[in-house]
Amino acid sequence: MKYYSFEQFSSQNYGAGVRGKEATQLMTMYERSREKHSPVMLELGTRQGKSTTVLLKACDETNGRLVSVDIDDCSDVAMSERWQFVRSNSTDVEAILARAPHLADGIDILYVDSLHKREHVEREVMNWYPYLNREAWIFFDDVDANPYRQGHRKDNYSNELDWDAISTFVQ
Repeated sequence: MKYYSFEQFSSQNYGAGVRGKEATQLMTMYERSREKHSPVMLELGTRQGKSTTVLLKACDETNGRLVSVDIDDCSDVAMSERWQFVRSNSTDVEAILARAPHLADGIDILYVDSLHKREHVEREVMNWYPYLNREAWIFFDDVDANPYRQGHRKDNYSNELDWDAISTFVQ
């Protein structure tokens, strides 16, 4: 079951509100991914496949391959010969490489959007860093704590602290 279409995001690119911001972020990642030839992409965190959708579109246009990892079964979010879903903890490199051994040859794009805790994000980056090709790109989601600050749209102090910690690590 596919949840999203590429057109849903491309039509909202630079649009107003939260959906517009989300679409702009996804479309920026799509555009940058298209700059690589035959990229190998690793997506950590899949959920309903928003980023999967745009990364797969880039794979279709560049002869790329995408491996998506999630602790939950997200195997129904896309259907493509260029896509492989691996159900696993995103920090368990050995288990993931056992299912997608081509990742050991080098990753061109790493997208981090799994458990939003600094320790987890740091472990993901450190575990996968040795597999990144020279000039690889790392994209991060959810490093802006502003929506979680008091009085803002998602007002949640605990999330605010988590996102601030992740942002500090990423910077």
